[in-house]
Amino acid sequence: MFENSKIKIKPLKTETFWDEKTNSFCHKPEGEKAINIVLKELGVYKEKGRDEFDSIGLGSLRRMD
Repeated sequence: MFENSKIKIKPLKTETFWDEKTNSFCHKPEGEKAINIVLKELGVYKEKGRDEFDSIGLGSLRRMD
């Protein structure tokens, strides 16, 4: 993401995988997913109980394959 011709956020990538030990999805790196970081910088506010991706109506397009 650029701002005033300078890099504001370097390229990000979040990997999601299934953890057999905890029987849940995990993310690398831990914490916020890359798409939510960028959406937040673009001014998207998350609604209660949702992340930025869900808050703009993209949750139905979320896929893990």
